[in-house]
Amino acid sequence: MKHWWSDGAFRAIVRNAAYLGSSNVVSALLGLLALACAGRGMSPALFGTLVVVQAYAKSVSDIAKFQTWQFVVQFGTPALARKDINRFRDVTGFSFGLDLASGGVALVAGMVLLPFLGHAIGLDPADFWWALGYCTLIPTLTAATPTGILRSIDRFDLIAVQQAITPLLRAIGSVIAFFGDLGFPGFIATWYVSSLVGDAVLWLFAMRELRRQNIHHALRPGLFRPARRISGAWDFVWTTNFAHSIWSARNAGSNVLVGIMLGPAAAGLFKVALTLFDAASTPASLMQKSFYPEIMRLDPASTRPWKLGVRSAMLAGGLGVLVALLVIVAGKPLIASVFGQQYLEAYSLLQVMSAALVVSMAGFPLESLLYIARRQRAALVAQALAAVTYALLLVGLTHYMGIMGAAIAYFAGQCLEAIFSLIPTVAAFRKRHTLSHFAPEEAPAVSAEPAWQKFPAATLARLFDAVNVDDIVDAHVALPDPIVLACPEGTLRQCYAVCLQFWEDGFAREDLQRLVEKLLRNDWLSAEERLQYKDIRARYKHLRFAQRLYSKRHKSSYVFDLTTRVLGHLQDAFRSGRRSRIVRHGLTLRLLLSKPVWSMVQRTMEQTLLDSEPGLIAFQKQEMLHLKQAMARTTFAGEEFHMVRKIVSMQVSYYDTLRSLDPNDHHAYRMSRFLAAINGLMGLRHDEMVAESLSGRYHYGTPVPMTKETRSSLETLVGRYPV
Repeated sequence: MKHWWSDGAFRAIVRNAAYLGSSNVVSALLGLLALACAGRGMSPALFGTLVVVQAYAKSVSDIAKFQTWQFVVQFGTPALARKDINRFRDVTGFSFGLDLASGGVALVAGMVLLPFLGHAIGLDPADFWWALGYCTLIPTLTAATPTGILRSIDRFDLIAVQQAITPLLRAIGSVIAFFGDLGFPGFIATWYVSSLVGDAVLWLFAMRELRRQNIHHALRPGLFRPARRISGAWDFVWTTNFAHSIWSARNAGSNVLVGIMLGPAAAGLFKVALTLFDAASTPASLMQKSFYPEIMRLDPASTRPWKLGVRSAMLAGGLGVLVALLVIVAGKPLIASVFGQQYLEAYSLLQVMSAALVVSMAGFPLESLLYIARRQRAALVAQALAAVTYALLLVGLTHYMGIMGAAIAYFAGQCLEAIFSLIPTVAAFRKRHTLSHFAPEEAPAVSAEPAWQKFPAATLARLFDAVNVDDIVDAHVALPDPIVLACPEGTLRQCYAVCLQFWEDGFAREDLQRLVEKLLRNDWLSAEERLQYKDIRARYKHLRFAQRLYSKRHKSSYVFDLTTRVLGHLQDAFRSGRRSRIVRHGLTLRLLLSKPVWSMVQRTMEQTLLDSEPGLIAFQKQEMLHLKQAMARTTFAGEEFHMVRKIVSMQVSYYDTLRSLDPNDHHAYRMSRFLAAINGLMGLRHDEMVAESLSGRYHYGTPVPMTKETRSSLETLVGRYPV
């Protein structure tokens, strides 16, 4: 471990965690003092009510909360490193605007829903107005911009100071409420004022640091204008918002669920166990807060951030083992002395939950590594799967096992989240060569020049002709030898640009809307209109392949992909005359072609971040390996056959694009025509499989052998391809 300390980034993570830890130790002790006063100064039922009121406000704010601190770190830290102050202003202005908007929405929603949910969460009518007043704290709970600013500027010391203010004020107020016998009103007022003052101090620290850094007008709120200049802004903030909402449901929402299932007293017990669990896992949370900004300064294509993650996980995991043993030994006397004998049942819960400490602490780098790899959606899916499973386990186990079931469900939820996050992290590490430093990249600068190259009509006509014959069998074309994979990044950019122009200039949105509306009116399309519809769908498919080939993520935009698929479903529906499917898919397309959705899709297509030449080649090889593995089968079910054809079709589109850009590229022409022959043979066979399935002759999922001609051509392709 000695050489770990020679890494400046690792030392910075530990140093910043120590800054935060210096205040968190004091904060944890003060928090325990406040909870002890509340637990002893009120009955278990009233203490549970206080916990539920606080958890309700926090749950509402967490659900509405955009993780703007992560946005500022993700986009603002690289901007500061480049001394791009205008970019940093856009980031903080957009972040502040989101805080204001989400805080207002959350405040209204929390107050409106409380009368309907009050009884369900165990709130007595006498305490309703206190809870409603506490909801006015929600806007300050949703704001995270100042935390992101201080982390980007590397002022963890100020965050440490601020984190001690709220528990200090809460402890002082709780002591006064306890000795003054102020009861429930005194404690809830104390928690309210301490949170409000603590959040205000954080804003003051952030504004003071911005002035010291000579960054003026950084907190001028905005939404749509700065977002247009920050590529990927909306995608990132929505993804992290959903992820944090899921986290809220698993944590603060846990108390609410326990209160609903077992009552306020049980919620109070579970809160005591959770409080001690959170205090015990403080080292991991502190390291995470310092780990994320630090790795944002590193190149994800190198092994350094990944090694840093492994070292940090090992350090945190080792601490987790020690802390778990300490919790088991000291937990019971601590609960008895701090909260009182009536809360000793929480120790049994804590014994079960302490096993999750090692898992949660060792797994803390996973989410940050997924973010640096721009796999935030994978992190969201992992958290969603774990949270849904946890919620189901929580409801089910508390129903059959009581409060102990909640502890077992919590342990299972922590383990599942670690497993679900580890899988995409390992996959991202294996594909790290496709990543680039400081992405997401800048949006194109506003100038008189277009962001993407425009091509003459002759180039688009060649591409149109190539797409029209991408499934025509030409048995006289042989594969080139050798197959060349090189694609200079200038050519790669031209490929995407011409595919984008092929889609944008090829038809008008109103023309497609007219065809859809005609089908919805139960009017049949003429032969010319059917050809027009087929042409539009082909342009969608070609751009979707382009996104999968050339983009960094090698995936198509979700809404664009959905539109392309619905276009295919609608075409199948009107070909087969199935009215119900025509209506269903037609109405879906009506929504997808509406002006707001269309504008959003167009912006997404134009802001696509492209991969590098090595990334494209690696993706192509991976696709061919999948094809080679598939060819080991002797028979193919309908879906398996279709997946093989999709790989071939994407390769056809790639070489169609290359030969359209350069009509003298004989290598691209031969690849295109050879692949088109396979595509045509497979297309004819797939049409037969679909028709036979619709007629009831055999099920689409029934495995069938591939024709000898198709198999021979595919085996030749994978045999020659330089994987």
